[in-house]
Amino acid sequence: KNSNLIEVSHSGEIAYCKDCGDEVRGHYGKFVPKYWSHIAKDCDNWSEPMTQWHSDWQSLFPKQNQEVLMLDEESGSKHRADITLNNNLVIEVQHSPIITEEIKQREEFYGRENMIWILDGQELASKSSMTFKFEPAQNLFCLVLPSPS
Repeated sequence: KNSNLIEVSHSGEIAYCKDCGDEVRGHYGKFVPKYWSHIAKDCDNWSEPMTQWHSDWQSLFPKQNQEVLMLDEESGSKHRADITLNNNLVIEVQHSPIITEEIKQREEFYGRENMIWILDGQELASKSSMTFKFEPAQNLFCLVLPSPS
């Protein structure tokens, strides 16, 4: 109610979203990272359930740089960036599968030149092979993906 950011202290705790003011419920447990979720529809349609992997990455940055509301002045669209740095670089942390169209939408919203992705590629890497080749004029990185089955 006083606009201070608070951390979840127990599951079921009720607070208010800092971005839209709607009620959010706290989640916290032995196998669940601390996070807030909207009781009704989330004000960011890109929102996904929080995983420990995602939470661990975000926790490497100060709280004020996590889940930062970004606004597109032209369209009025609002989305929460997973992480923003003080130089306005956006870092998207992606654990779950994501379709190409959604990647494109996020890169257009945040600005492709102003963002980087941290992807959980553990499953993909276990089914792939990787080669690295260095040429003096350029670094060449090649990831060989398995054929779709």
